[in-house]
Amino acid sequence: MRLIRKVFNWIENHNYCLVLCYFFFYMTVFTLEEQYLRPVVAIHCPLDDLIPFNSVFIIPYFAWFLLVPSVIGYFMFKSKDEFLDLCFMLFTGMTICLAVYAVVPNGINLRQMVTGHDVWSRMVVMLRKVDTATNVCPSIHVFATLGCLMAVLRSPEFRNRRLVKFLLAVLSVLICVSTVVLKQHSVIDVTCGTALAVVMYYWTYHCDWRRGAVKTPIRALL
Repeated sequence: MRLIRKVFNWIENHNYCLVLCYFFFYMTVFTLEEQYLRPVVAIHCPLDDLIPFNSVFIIPYFAWFLLVPSVIGYFMFKSKDEFLDLCFMLFTGMTICLAVYAVVPNGINLRQMVTGHDVWSRMVVMLRKVDTATNVCPSIHVFATLGCLMAVLRSPEFRNRRLVKFLLAVLSVLICVSTVVLKQHSVIDVTCGTALAVVMYYWTYHCDWRRGAVKTPIRALL
């Protein structure tokens, strides 16, 4: 009970963290789109056929599920302003992706049967059972990875942490590469996800997004 009380006291004193409730909306909409939307556009380009499949890349692919929460959590405890900037960039971009999926349902036909029996191949098979080949463009995997990387690279908190930034950059590149090597995405998806990250970076850090936000219900969290 004491721990629970401390958690609630911390949230009360740092109510800006409540913007993370966005994930309830995101997961609900994304799940519904996965279940009910049927692709009307098949994403493909010639480069996709030249990229060999390699199950080992499941390692950096799954690293995404550690990277994004870790970066968000770090800024949540270290810097309110940087946390809110990152959340605005990620959540707005992810909402744009959900809207694109709804308006233009898309998917890929790149997946081939996994014939290996090693642990990496079994993990790929497991991934494909829960992650359908729909709602792929833009790639949220790529967009969120680059968004977190950009936030870290520009953060004063990491100004003198060159090794951390270098390792994070390498991991980010591997995550983006893994999406096409595992045939989870087309090169087009990666390109669109990258373009969205650049646009959202500019909107977040070079435009006064808070001016518009003060007219919304989240103004109390800023």
